[in-house]
Amino acid sequence: MNRIKVITVWISVVSLFLLVAVSGCSGGHSEDDGHGHGAGGGHGHAHGHGAEEGGGAEFAEGKGLIIHEEASKVIGLKTAEVTEDQLALSFSAVAQVFQIKKMADGVTNKALASAMISSSDAETLELGKNVKTFVPGRKEPLSGHLTHLDSGTREAIERVEAIVEVPLNDVQVRIGTFLKVEFAGKNRNVFAMPRSALLKAATGTFAYVKNGDRFLRTEVEVGASGETMIEVLGGVYPGDVVASEGVEDLWLIELRFTKGGGHSH
Repeated sequence: MNRIKVITVWISVVSLFLLVAVSGCSGGHSEDDGHGHGAGGGHGHAHGHGAEEGGGAEFAEGKGLIIHEEASKVIGLKTAEVTEDQLALSFSAVAQVFQIKKMADGVTNKALASAMISSSDAETLELGKNVKTFVPGRKEPLSGHLTHLDSGTREAIERVEAIVEVPLNDVQVRIGTFLKVEFAGKNRNVFAMPRSALLKAATGTFAYVKNGDRFLRTEVEVGASGETMIEVLGGVYPGDVVASEGVEDLWLIELRFTKGGGHSH
């Protein structure tokens, strides 16, 4: 990221926090301001000021965020619907090289590598289909193909061994080297949402789901993905509307309310 982009990102984040702070703390409390207060002057629960003055955001625990027009523009908030779609799904796995031998030309080496993948992912694959293989220290992938699927371990551990063959050309690889392999599956009908809707946090994988006039952070289970869409296995359902752009900024706003001294309704 160059200097101009870094400055732009910080301006966006600072502007965002200012919107939340100004709109969320634009006045003092009185005893009859409509918020519940606990005994002794404490608050019975977390509460917050709205963003009625000057735009901004509001937050309610268990209900989510309200993002007003000004903040929405700052973060570039967009939405998309969870739909049933036909995707050529892809996924990645770690494979370990177990054999290196000469190809038919007698000159070029090829590596055979083994990866353990889920049974459900294995069902989407076709033998002979190309795979992308990433060698440590090399940016560009090598083109290989899937040669074998061994289902002998399916019943015991619900995993299938996938064997890939990778022509090495002038690339040096040793037995035992770990490779990242990207598999491309067959087209199938799935429930899907944009990959940009995903929020990966330390506590799980989430999406911000439209809940009335709010966005509620919801834990989701996802499967394989295409170039722009990702399979949804749980947490959201067809017809649900999710934030597809501005997701990380929604997370920053929520953190501002819950961790950074902001208030919540």
